[in-house]
Amino acid sequence: MGAEYTKTSPVGIDIPIQKLQIKLYAYLSALWSTANYKSYGRVYVNDVADKSTPMVHVSGNNYHDVLPDKKYSAMSFMFVSDNVPVNGRMYAANVSLIFFGNLTSLKPTKTHRADEEVRNDILVLLEKEPYGFKLIDYVTGINATLSDFNIDGNTLLGSDLQPNNVARFDLELIYNNYKPSTC
Repeated sequence: MGAEYTKTSPVGIDIPIQKLQIKLYAYLSALWSTANYKSYGRVYVNDVADKSTPMVHVSGNNYHDVLPDKKYSAMSFMFVSDNVPVNGRMYAANVSLIFFGNLTSLKPTKTHRADEEVRNDILVLLEKEPYGFKLIDYVTGINATLSDFNIDGNTLLGSDLQPNNVARFDLELIYNNYKPSTC
């Protein structure tokens, strides 16, 4: 488990996304010592079987979907909106961090539904605005969380009921994409 499919030399928006991906993995893995957590970076939306599916680039022309897999206690990935406004050399991207987790695996000592405890673990890190990411809001509910994709969340996971937990954290990232021209 770990920060999956990181880039060797990220550029542009992939720099802060990969930093946050690695930070999330280190921070949450330490809190959830019983968990096997997969942290993905930026994903792309690919149409597969009439569904807009979030997929991570693996290599060459190969992609792998990042849909929930019951083998893992937790999974997360980041999705960048299609429109990124530009002001000079500054870019303003809307980035969604999408999280799937098994609450029983993440918080095994809790006898109640620990969705708020898990969400709080993530929020504590995001509220520090790591690498320029500013928390705008968070969304719960399986279909609302996956609204950027043409996926029926209830079919995918069965439900957002115990032990499943799904959340989306909407972030704004202001970054400088300046790189000296070689032209």
